[in-house]
Amino acid sequence: MKIYGLYGKSGTGKSHKSVEAVSKYGIDAVIDDGILIVDKIHVAGSSAKNERLMYAAIKKAIFFSEDHRQEVIDAIRARHIDSMLIIGTSQRMILKIIERLELPKNVQWLPIEQLQTDNELMIAR
Repeated sequence: MKIYGLYGKSGTGKSHKSVEAVSKYGIDAVIDDGILIVDKIHVAGSSAKNERLMYAAIKKAIFFSEDHRQEVIDAIRARHIDSMLIIGTSQRMILKIIERLELPKNVQWLPIEQLQTDNELMIAR
């Protein structure tokens, strides 16, 4: 499986720009904020955005809970996924997700700046 890692600071439009990356690189699935998305459909996991506390949201996003982690691993294994985009705020966060979900460790890194125009970056800041 080919892994792409889209990273950048919070609020820089990573989730929004992920649609462009999926199209550009022909990516089959996306991991974003604790959920697995295939063909624009939420197929497993639960969103970190529903957590009220930042600490709980971070734990959700990195699949800290064994039940949450196993649900997503099982969903990945049940599908024929050749490539996956993992969205995170840093390379370190993405590597932690890869480790927790038992995914291949070779990552093609995509900094958010690579997908945004100068104007989009200015607006995001």
